[in-house]
Amino acid sequence: MLDRVYYYTDEKGRSPVESFINGLLPDEKQKVLSYIHLLKEKGYQLRRPIADYVCTMIYMN
Repeated sequence: MLDRVYYYTDEKGRSPVESFINGLLPDEKQKVLSYIHLLKEKGYQLRRPIADYVCTMIYMN
């Protein structure tokens, strides 16, 4: 469904998400990457317990 999943990158080019994932133990890292793969496959259709809304409103200004 999705071509890519983008990780947040700050103004200095650092990605806290990638740093976190790379710091995990191998089995934990594999589990997180499998969830990211599911997100890539299902996109917005991915539901609980894997994904959920961050807040009650999707679009916030």
